[in-house]
Amino acid sequence: MVFSSLEFMLVFLPVLLFCYFVLFKKSRILQNLTLLLASYFFYTWGEVKLLWVFTLSIILTWAAGCLINHFRENKKTARFILALCVVINVGALVAAKYLEFSIENINSLFGLEVAAPTVAMPLGISFFTFSALSYVIDVYRKDVEVQKNPLYVALYISFFPKLIQGPIVRYGTMADDIINRKETV
Repeated sequence: MVFSSLEFMLVFLPVLLFCYFVLFKKSRILQNLTLLLASYFFYTWGEVKLLWVFTLSIILTWAAGCLINHFRENKKTARFILALCVVINVGALVAAKYLEFSIENINSLFGLEVAAPTVAMPLGISFFTFSALSYVIDVYRKDVEVQKNPLYVALYISFFPKLIQGPIVRYGTMADDIINRKETV
C-alpha cells in the first residue's frame, strides 16, 4: 500500500483516524495500540508471509535493549549483546538485499554454478533495521532510557508513516511522543 493509493486514502486512513480520534480518544494506550496495529496492517499489505522477520527483529531489539541495560555495569557483556543484535539485524538486511546478487557475481567471476537462493525481502527492511539499530545503540550509549514496554519499541520501529519512506528517526526523538504526544486538530 502506498500513501497515494485509493485504498490508503479512502479506507485505511479514514478508519485509522476514526479509531484514533473517536473510538479511543480518551486512552493513550488504546491509541498507541491502534497505531501499532495499523502499522502492522500497513506493513503486511505488501507481504504478509514475512511478518515474522519484522516481528522477530522488534523482539530481538527490545530484548537486547533490556539486556544491555541489565548488564550495564559489565561492559563486556553489554558490548557483546549489542554486537550480537547488530550482527543479526544487519545480517538479515544483507541476506535479503545482497545474497542473491553476491552469489550471481561469484558464479560469474569464477565460472561456478552455485544456485542462488531467492530471498524474499520484507517491505521497508532497511528502515526498520536501521530504526532498530538506532534504538539499541542509543540504549547502549545511554542516550536514551531503556523502554521496558515492548509495545512502545514496536511502535517506534514499525510506525507506518516512516516505515517505507523514512526518515530514520532516532528513538529519543519519538520516545516522549509515543507516551505524551499532544494532537491538534
